[in-house]
Amino acid sequence: MPEVPKFDVYLIPVDTTWIDVRRMATEAERLGFHSMWIHDNVVGPVPWQPTAASYDAWSVLGALGEATSRIRLGPLVTPMGRRHPSVFAKMTASLDNTCGGRLDVGMGPGDEPHQYEPWGLRFPTPAERIAILEEELDIIKALWTQESVTYDGTHYHLKEANLAPKPIQAPHPPIWVGLVFGRKVMPRVAARHADGVNFYSKQDDDVRATIDQVQGLCSDIGRDPARLKYSRCLTVWITDGGAVDIDQELKRLGSEVYATGHEYLTNYAAEYERMLVGPPEVIAEEIVAQAELGIDQVIINSILGPGPAYRDVPRVDGIIRSWERLTEEVRPMVEAELAP
Repeated sequence: MPEVPKFDVYLIPVDTTWIDVRRMATEAERLGFHSMWIHDNVVGPVPWQPTAASYDAWSVLGALGEATSRIRLGPLVTPMGRRHPSVFAKMTASLDNTCGGRLDVGMGPGDEPHQYEPWGLRFPTPAERIAILEEELDIIKALWTQESVTYDGTHYHLKEANLAPKPIQAPHPPIWVGLVFGRKVMPRVAARHADGVNFYSKQDDDVRATIDQVQGLCSDIGRDPARLKYSRCLTVWITDGGAVDIDQELKRLGSEVYATGHEYLTNYAAEYERMLVGPPEVIAEEIVAQAELGIDQVIINSILGPGPAYRDVPRVDGIIRSWERLTEEVRPMVEAELAP
């Protein structure tokens, strides 16, 4: 019997006031969520809002660390090449101290040129991006844990660098590697470097196969596969019964909210979004199935909003109301099903 998965939330600090971002964070903590995550993008998280106001992730995380006291927090994910890894190691170590040891660090190879090229940042080939990411992970972990670091890589070079203060968490803040597409190289990166793997993937079968692959790769290099945790981003629309026309709701979002048109949003959801739609008992069954799949943490993704049940209230109010139902109605059913 799998354990009860932890419930996390994914905040969207895009086209949202700071007051509402902070309110989502404090409400998530009040409701007992385990972690909160935000994207680390210089523009909106997807091309459908390329000009929407988007806060810097690490400025927001520092402020949210002060606004909260228990909930864990981190980026999902910081892409390679966004910041020099020695600077990033300093930022993350400092934040782990200021938030009292609650930081998780999600990292990935970057997969969208519009997050790089307009800003004068290089967007290399996939193979080079993964190689850069590996060097960054090596450097960050070394600076977090060693007194002096000299590093001579292909992309980065350090000479007798030291970092103080070190992170509060020992041996260091958990590192999560994000997996979206590709099962050739990135699972090897996760097996070597990660404390956790995050999935942003539509298909359950692909997730289970990749978990098996990462566990096998861990065994191949002499690492205990049980040390890794697995999380998954899920879109959750809670209803009060009755069928929900998902395509119709995506059409409404595409025309009234994001101005993308129906086809773009439908294709995006079909490719990326694992959607849980239905009354609380259906959502609970789906989350139990995710635990049986091997998922340790379910991350409630708000990118498509809280669903049609909340279309007549402001977006952030609807998101928080949906979280309340998750904690008050869905989570107890999941706990009852999976409790030992």
